[in-house]
Amino acid sequence: MLLQKGKLDDAIPHLEKAIVLSPDSAELQVNLGAALVQKGRFDEAVPHFEKVLTLEPNSAEARFYLGNAFYLKGRTAEALAHWRKVLAAEPNDLRVLNQAAWVLATNSEASFRNGTEAVELAERAVRVSGGRQPRILATLAASYAEAGQFSRAAETARQALALATQQNNVQLAEGLNAMIELYQVNTPFREKR
Repeated sequence: MLLQKGKLDDAIPHLEKAIVLSPDSAELQVNLGAALVQKGRFDEAVPHFEKVLTLEPNSAEARFYLGNAFYLKGRTAEALAHWRKVLAAEPNDLRVLNQAAWVLATNSEASFRNGTEAVELAERAVRVSGGRQPRILATLAASYAEAGQFSRAAETARQALALATQQNNVQLAEGLNAMIELYQVNTPFREKR
């Protein structure tokens, strides 16, 4: 669930009231948790996703957002554990493939990086997406760089740049230009948090 900021501020109180009336609604719990994550209220969001997992232990949606909340709180190991559970059940979940690959390729802590796994997940994400989403191609490029395949990383980042430019995504295009410069000097991209 992604809402614009103003709508998000309006939605949260309504979702909170709805949950009082229907506390066992997994959909309401996920929607409120996702809204709270978007607002940066991670500690408040986590119990909603955990509630969903008691109601529906295989909820990919709850695990995806719970992973995001943990990741944004700096709890990367827990985030990856939840995303891996989703992928074990739904190996082609595009959001999880891309997010997990990005973290495995770009994390500032070496202990969480795994170029081989990142490439595997990112290549699958590109296949699932049809290879036309520049953010997913950017993840694949970062994964190649983490795996030491810098020429493939630069080539893939250029493909992503072409798509981002076609789609008028200036911010992504600027980021991709910076990534290409790194890959040309055999340097992987690191996410700054």
